[in-house]
Amino acid sequence: MGYRHVLGTAQSAGVYHVSNYGADPTGKMDSTEALLKVFTEVANGASNGVLMEGISNLGGVEISLDGGDYLISRPLMFPKTGLGNILVCPSLPFFMYLFVYTLFLNCSSYFFHQLNLPLT
Repeated sequence: MGYRHVLGTAQSAGVYHVSNYGADPTGKMDSTEALLKVFTEVANGASNGVLMEGISNLGGVEISLDGGDYLISRPLMFPKTGLGNILVCPSLPFFMYLFVYTLFLNCSSYFFHQLNLPLT
């Protein structure tokens, strides 16, 4: 089963394209602030009820990286907790990226780090 790329706007399709927020898919310019804007808009978007106590149902929101390479200068953090589950696209090479979840008292943080591993 292949990954279907869906074009649309956040309002009409639940898809947030990071390039629409100023992220540079070439990896030459820092995209940290643009990605944080997307995370904030998703976090503040409409909720479709709750999945369970304390976890909002965002209705299957998708943050699309549109196949780009993005320069990130510091860890990315979602602005609030209880936003549901994060599903990484199955085609994302597991050997290239690291997703770290940390929990601090009343604050959850999600970090994405690129790994520079040889492809042997």
